[in-house]
Amino acid sequence: MLRSLFTVACSLTALGTAAFVPPSRSSFIFPTRQQLQQQQATGRVMALYASSTPSSSTLDRRALLFKSAGSLLGLVGLSLARPAEAVEEVPLVRDKQGGLLEPYTDIAKGLKLSRPSGWNQFEGTPETYVVKWSDIINRDEVVILNSTPVKASTTAVDALGDVQDVGKKLAAGRGAELVEAKARLTEGVLFYEFEFKGEAVSEVACLCVAKGRLWNLSATSATKRWPKRRDLLKGVIGSFLPKL
Repeated sequence: MLRSLFTVACSLTALGTAAFVPPSRSSFIFPTRQQLQQQQATGRVMALYASSTPSSSTLDRRALLFKSAGSLLGLVGLSLARPAEAVEEVPLVRDKQGGLLEPYTDIAKGLKLSRPSGWNQFEGTPETYVVKWSDIINRDEVVILNSTPVKASTTAVDALGDVQDVGKKLAAGRGAELVEAKARLTEGVLFYEFEFKGEAVSEVACLCVAKGRLWNLSATSATKRWPKRRDLLKGVIGSFLPKL
């Protein structure tokens, strides 16, 4: 049994996650197989924010990590347990902020959001991202949407754990401060929403599970410009809905 646990620990280390911490020799209490699987899945999702500089290549790598994490979550097929506390119901953000945001709808994928007006749009591939927008002048201002399939038994994002715990691990993984982490229910979809503040770059992001897929929408800007861009980018995050 010890050999088996050592093999699992080495595998997790090779994947770049610190999700598994071996028990002390004196306790002789070993994690169950389900606990190991959940730790592994959560640790891989934390790799989404491993880099704090959202260059184009970094965002593409982040998208690849996201797909790997989501695929692992799908393989594990975690059972869903809703949190005991009530989740606030928040309406979908529809404010276009005086024309700074414009509607975006993907009928084929069944999703909609408000995208920044005038930003360049890039269509992704299954290996990278779903869609991405970047400001023409300020290249560190980027909105990127990722998606990856999960098992049918994973029906909401709280399969990853408590929103505060997830947020702290994400912030630590990218060397940023966790400003806010909250769960909200919007039109029947449970979202985990985060705000991070880094030395060079700040970010708002959300995670949700819908239609058998794990979705991640991220919006970044230079920290020095964050006070001017925060409301705009939070409007993008709050407008996202993975259904029509």
